[in-house]
Amino acid sequence: MNSKELGKIPKTKIENISLKRKAYLVTMLPNIPSSVEYTGKIKKYWNAVDLQISQLESKAGVVKKILIEGIIGQGDDAELMLEQSTPQALSLIKTRRSSGAKLESYEDKELFEKLFDLGRCIQMGLVNKEIADLLTNKYKEISEKRHQHLIKTLDETVDEGEALLLIGSDLQNVIPDDMEKFFVSPPELDEVTRWIRDQQANQNTAEDSNQPEDDSEDQKVSKLWTPN
Repeated sequence: MNSKELGKIPKTKIENISLKRKAYLVTMLPNIPSSVEYTGKIKKYWNAVDLQISQLESKAGVVKKILIEGIIGQGDDAELMLEQSTPQALSLIKTRRSSGAKLESYEDKELFEKLFDLGRCIQMGLVNKEIADLLTNKYKEISEKRHQHLIKTLDETVDEGEALLLIGSDLQNVIPDDMEKFFVSPPELDEVTRWIRDQQANQNTAEDSNQPEDDSEDQKVSKLWTPN
C-alpha cells in the first residue's frame, strides 16, 4: 500500500483509517555533535517532525506504540540510550510517552551487537580475501535474521486501530501489508540530507587531493583488499 499524504485523504477515508493499524514513519538521522551548523539543522528537523506527527495524530490517530531502530530495551532504558545517541529526538518521545504511548523493545540485543561488530571488522580493511568473504557472508546472514526479527516484532506490537511511531532507516520494508503507512518528511529532511551529502563530497575531494599522483609498485602491492 502506498504512503499517504494526510492533506489529500478524503474525510471518509480518514474515518476508515481510524479503525486500522497505522505507522508514522520517521527517518533517523545521525548525530554529529562536533558540528554547530549540523546541530542547528537537526534540531529544526526534529521540531518539524514533532509538528507533523501532531497533525497526523489529530486526524488519523494518537500514537500508542513507539519503536526505534538501533535502540536496545524499552521504556526508560530505551529513552536513556536515545538521549545518548540522538538527544534531539528525545522531546517528541517524552511528549508521546507522557500522553500514554509505550516505548517498546524493537531490537534483539544479540543480533544487533553481532551485526555491529561484524560491520566494524569489515570496514577496517582485511588482508585475506577468504576471511573477508566469510565475514561478509556472516554479516549478510545476521542482517537477514535481524530484518526478520524487526518485521515480526513490529507486527506483534501494534494492535488493531493503534498508531505506531517508527523511527529508523529500514522503514518501508518492515511494515505489514494491512497497515497504513504515513511518511513524515518535512522540508528540513531534504536540507539535512543535502548538508550531509555536501560534507561527504568535500571530504572525498580533500582526500583525493592528498593522494600522490603516481603510486610506486610497492605501494600498489601493499594496499589492503577490502570487500565491496
